[in-house]
Amino acid sequence: MSSSTRDPDRLKRLLQLFNIAVDMPRGERERYIASQTGSDTALRVELERLIARDLRLRDAHTVSALERLTGDFDDPFEERDYSGQTLGRYLLGEEIGRGGMGRVHAARRTDGEFEQEVAVKLVSRQMVNPALLRRFSSERRMLAALDHPGICRLLDAGSAEDGTPWVAMERVRGEPITRHCDVRGLDLDARLRLFRQVLAACSHAHRNLIVHRDLKPSNILVDAAGQAKLLDFGIAKPLDAAGDQVTGTAERYFTLSHAAPEQWRGEPVTVGCDVYALGVLLYELLCGSPPFDFEGLSPGQIERLILHTPPEAPSRRASQAASVVALARGHVRPQSLVRSLRGDLDAIVERALRKGVGERYATLEHFDADISAYLEQRPVSARGGQHWYRLRKFLGRHRYAVAGVAAGCIAALVLGAVILQQTMEVRRERDRAEQAIDFLKAAFYAADPARSAGADLSARQVMAAARADLDSLRTVQPELYASLAGVIADVELGLGLSENAAGLAAQALATGIATPAEAQALRLLKARADTLGDRLQAAHAALHDYVEAGGPQTAELHVVRGTLAVYERRYAEAEADFRAALAAGNDSVWTFHAKLELAYLQRLQGRDEASLATLDALLAEQSVLHSPGHPNLTRARLRRVEVLRRLGRVDAAISEAQRAVDDIVRAYGREVPVYAAALNTLANALDSTGDSARAVPVLEEAVELYRSQLGPEHGTTLRAQYNLALSLARSAPMDPRSDQLFEEVLATGLRVFGESGQTLAFFRAGMADSLLQRGRADEALRILMAVPRPMLEQAPAPVRELLRRIVADACVASEAKGTDACLRARRVLASGVSSP
Repeated sequence: MSSSTRDPDRLKRLLQLFNIAVDMPRGERERYIASQTGSDTALRVELERLIARDLRLRDAHTVSALERLTGDFDDPFEERDYSGQTLGRYLLGEEIGRGGMGRVHAARRTDGEFEQEVAVKLVSRQMVNPALLRRFSSERRMLAALDHPGICRLLDAGSAEDGTPWVAMERVRGEPITRHCDVRGLDLDARLRLFRQVLAACSHAHRNLIVHRDLKPSNILVDAAGQAKLLDFGIAKPLDAAGDQVTGTAERYFTLSHAAPEQWRGEPVTVGCDVYALGVLLYELLCGSPPFDFEGLSPGQIERLILHTPPEAPSRRASQAASVVALARGHVRPQSLVRSLRGDLDAIVERALRKGVGERYATLEHFDADISAYLEQRPVSARGGQHWYRLRKFLGRHRYAVAGVAAGCIAALVLGAVILQQTMEVRRERDRAEQAIDFLKAAFYAADPARSAGADLSARQVMAAARADLDSLRTVQPELYASLAGVIADVELGLGLSENAAGLAAQALATGIATPAEAQALRLLKARADTLGDRLQAAHAALHDYVEAGGPQTAELHVVRGTLAVYERRYAEAEADFRAALAAGNDSVWTFHAKLELAYLQRLQGRDEASLATLDALLAEQSVLHSPGHPNLTRARLRRVEVLRRLGRVDAAISEAQRAVDDIVRAYGREVPVYAAALNTLANALDSTGDSARAVPVLEEAVELYRSQLGPEHGTTLRAQYNLALSLARSAPMDPRSDQLFEEVLATGLRVFGESGQTLAFFRAGMADSLLQRGRADEALRILMAVPRPMLEQAPAPVRELLRRIVADACVASEAKGTDACLRARRVLASGVSSP
């Protein structure tokens, strides 16, 4: 290319003129070129040369055309063989590969420190300039620090004596991911699980601010152990065109099938380029060919295809595939493969391959979440449509069952179809019931506020209908029962029904029918539900069973175990688990929970500023992934309210709490426990102003809602009722309702938690303190004297210390401070376990 077009602006102008002129009739094209180039002879000559080359290639097949095109450029390696040469610490051996950026040699380390086999890539000098070499040198350490099992690590870099850049990389012995899958006949699920390894590796790099920009099968090898490895990670960015540098014309043909539209247009590179390239890879893994067939097309036609034409859906492409393609994916006929691809997988790939960057998955974590949802038979976000999507999915799979049942409550519809099938022969009943699992799960997950953002169905209505009919499946279809029980229990836990969730998980485990994976998921779910319900011994038992059964060290396990440690005030262990969950980094759902619980832990430790920083970063991250009002944003805001309140920023806390309440009303309505939880948080913020009267009506609404939704004996209901009693006592010391509420809380708490309940000890301390603040020291002493011995034995140190302080204050204020009652109370609390 002439020096006149080395300038980025001039080259951009040249390419614009080329795209317009290349398809014009000859006479019209000549007039157009003359009018656009004017006296700029160099620009006209370069433009005519490019058009002439394009016309020569039009009649050639794509492969030969590219060979002819690349032949127009000098090969920087043709005059020198580097085999046997030493570059840095590495002795080069035979050439083992050659690509668009250069060639690769086997090499070994020779500095004597240790033996190491590596691959050394010599990069074409035409692809770099001094500025890019300086930039690459500055980024070398960052790239070398990319330590991930799915990334081929960059070890060293430098330049040969003649100026040829080189990089030394870990040597990977494997085969391209597409070949690996085809040779072994991996089915769709196995291919998707392997693809998730690639997503995890790319996500790690993105978190380190590195974009690959050249993801394709030949750059993703799978070793003998089944581990996918990305090659050349980060090299494409520092050695390819910089953000404001436009490359030579030949670079337009680099990895044709995997370049994102914005790369062809020379726009700034973002993670969207990798999302697109991985969409292309997934397309090929699923249906056996890339999205576009470039055979026989001219370069200009290829570019316009990539920029403007949506690809065929994978299922449509698979319908035209040979039987061998279907067989390699576990299907006897192409029609069977088509059915598996149609719907969710089509939608996932379509979203990744959209032309606009902002229309694709925002991050690879979001991409991965949809793949995970598909594998777990949950709805995928790419389908959209919330419940109508789920209903259409059901209708397509169960049209005969639907024909016999009137449209109505989705859960009743499907479960009714299952009951109807009991009159059929056993084999047909089993097969049809198993086919219903996908929709049943989708229906119940649609009712979960954490997943559906409060769509049309009432979560409680669906749960009530499901619970009523679920037992009928226990004997008829135990496998279906075990699968659905876990889904329903998970949704119930999301509604705050921890006791129901734990009980249902235990029942499903007791059947012994659940698959090993389902059983492990049920154990973790039960541990989580028991922890949130303050049944800590039961939570320990569930975790023990999970570990004994060989459960893996997942992010979910770390979050569940860390949450239990928080409840038991083992804060150092809790933080270690939350940090381990974050280090896993391959599960966006549990990474979110880990950060949320870490912020809560920091608040409990008195590290309020650190907690606020964690929550602010989490909100910023989730705001990119989700629209306003998403449950994740609301949860983080509610946690942030408590931190702001503790930091004395009461006005900000109230504003944040009110915003969360409004978001919940828009998303869920007012008939779900999460709305009551937001009211409780808002009331705490209002109470912090010193005007408890403002908090009372808010808490009254929360208590009534908790009573109707969770029941009067639920721990959450009792805590809200306790908060209401405190606010009433502060705002209206003479109002008898506060004493009535306190008494009701203690009586119900004794039935629910027993004499050893830590929560009940806290309730007693709070009531005694309230009585003391209202000048009723004698009554406060009587409350404290009634503390049962088991409660003192089990109460954590902070609660025992609170009780001691209140006794001391009550004894000072009481007329009975020298009496036996006061002395006995002091003795009871002095050791925490003595009998009065």
